[in-house]
Amino acid sequence: MYSRKYLAALIVLAAMITFHSCSSKMVTPGAVRSSYHIEEQSVMKTDSLEGFSFLPDSRIKTRSIHDADSIWLEIRTSDTLTIRSLVINGMTVFFDPEAKKNQKFGISIPAARAEMLRRHDATPAENATKSSDTIQPALMFDPSQWVEAIRLREAVVRDNKGTRFASTENVKLFMDDNNELVYLIRFAFDQMGVSGEELQRISIGIVSQLHQAQLAGQQGGGGVATRPNISDRNRQQPRQTTQQRPIRMRLIPVNTWQVLLINEQPPEEKSDATDSSDRDDVYR
Repeated sequence: MYSRKYLAALIVLAAMITFHSCSSKMVTPGAVRSSYHIEEQSVMKTDSLEGFSFLPDSRIKTRSIHDADSIWLEIRTSDTLTIRSLVINGMTVFFDPEAKKNQKFGISIPAARAEMLRRHDATPAENATKSSDTIQPALMFDPSQWVEAIRLREAVVRDNKGTRFASTENVKLFMDDNNELVYLIRFAFDQMGVSGEELQRISIGIVSQLHQAQLAGQQGGGGVATRPNISDRNRQQPRQTTQQRPIRMRLIPVNTWQVLLINEQPPEEKSDATDSSDRDDVYR
């Protein structure tokens, strides 16, 4: 027979294993994540991904904190194709207090595409080498200069008061020292007409759409890039024209959503849901 002390030790060990298992689930990609309260930032940074999770069907990761008044969202990506697409096409971050996919409230970050067309300084890449990244660049693209160009323009906020320019305190973007594209977004709960103390969950969406010229395969051979067959050696090269436009890159659309729990504990059985049918159920 086991002694009482030995049985107690087994119970504690089992509890620790269970807690570690649940914690591991909380950092896996999925459609449901917890937003950390502002007083829990130290806890957020202790998990294996420092509070980040990858959004479904994308190479974008996010983490968030909140208080009774606002929610702060940090968005990051190091994927070359995603960076290029978000910078050139712009993007909108949506907040839906109904935890669905409504595109009523959000902040739109400007696109660099118009500025690139004006400057006409994009040139074909020379001596391109193969890399393990998502796509081989079709031309030399330095995102830093275009991110700086975007920062000189104002983002647009859409909330229950209408549409207007957003404050610089609500939107920040930059390239960090690790060449990651970073967006910092703040949105107040009263901008959606809800109470942060009563709200149980909120969904966030990151949407970046292609322009019509890209959808039509114009701009000197650019268009929609697909994964994983993004480098077809047998693809016929586009003819060079005397009026070649500067933007000749393949870009991807982005449309990814995630539910953030505000005043609700995550159900263990749904914390690692990655199946597409499970993700759809989250928003119903």
